[in-house]
Amino acid sequence: MLMFDIAVVITVLGMNALSALCYSREKKRTGLILKALADGISLIFVCTR
Repeated sequence: MLMFDIAVVITVLGMNALSALCYSREKKRTGLILKALADGISLIFVCTR
């Protein structure tokens, strides 16, 4: 179970980093979509713990 937790955290961090990068490079829609997906994944992860 620990490996799954680490994988989720790394995935969410990666998606947040990509969203910040896309948002700063004038791809605001893509950045916002990635941010929303990352927030949704982290919310589901926290609520199911």
